[in-house]
Amino acid sequence: MGTYDNQLLREQEGAILQDLKTRGFADPAAAQKVLVRSLAGTQILLHFEKLSASVWASQINVLTYLNSRPAGAPLTELRPFYDDAKQQNAAIYQNYPFEGWLAFLESFHVIERNQDTILLSRVGREFLKWRIEVGRAGPFFG
Repeated sequence: MGTYDNQLLREQEGAILQDLKTRGFADPAAAQKVLVRSLAGTQILLHFEKLSASVWASQINVLTYLNSRPAGAPLTELRPFYDDAKQQNAAIYQNYPFEGWLAFLESFHVIERNQDTILLSRVGREFLKWRIEVGRAGPFFG
């Protein structure tokens, strides 16, 4: 725990402990439950923020499309999302093949592949909901 230690971190720990006390979670079992829930939410938020910072418009479009397809969609239905984006953004897609475009979404666990069918995952569905809830606009390219 001491590998990353600084004054700001210690101040934040103090603030968390004070908040727990103020909210009546002095009992270690109750505090643990609250802290685990808070950490889980923070980890999900961090995941969504990282994805949001690097996802392209065409990928958001395909996630939105998959949201309307509970049984998923064959790769042939998703390829036009990539092809259209590649045509409009030739320079950035020059060395970015379709499989890499899909692999990016898989790496963030927002889609699942079942042979030649792609499904929106639970993570993907929650990501789309989060974008709406926080009013996230864009991305506007790619």
